[in-house]
Amino acid sequence: MKYYLFLILSLLCFSVAEAASLGKDRQREIFYNTLEDEVSLSEKRAAVYLTKMQKYPQLSGDFAQAEKMAEVKRSLVNHFKSSTAIEDSTVRSMLLEIVQREVITEKDLTRLQARVNEVLGRN
Repeated sequence: MKYYLFLILSLLCFSVAEAASLGKDRQREIFYNTLEDEVSLSEKRAAVYLTKMQKYPQLSGDFAQAEKMAEVKRSLVNHFKSSTAIEDSTVRSMLLEIVQREVITEKDLTRLQARVNEVLGRN
């Protein structure tokens, strides 16, 4: 499982690096596709736990965590599709880094919010 995730992350990093040589619209499309792929992986992880939970009820906590992370990631991606803050490269990098994590912490979201506030000129 860890090898699988490492392989996917490596491919995603390659896709992001490759995007640097493409036009801005294409870069944006690749970026959003990468985010969507990460959300999809999280949703699949939750589905796997749900399936395993039927046989191993002790996995219910893992399922709940995976489901919650998938929801948080989906919410973040949907929010930033309509945010002007996404034009900032640091915001994009932070968002991608957060969405690629298996567990997102409050500290991650606080850091991202602080950068968004900075970009948008909020105090």
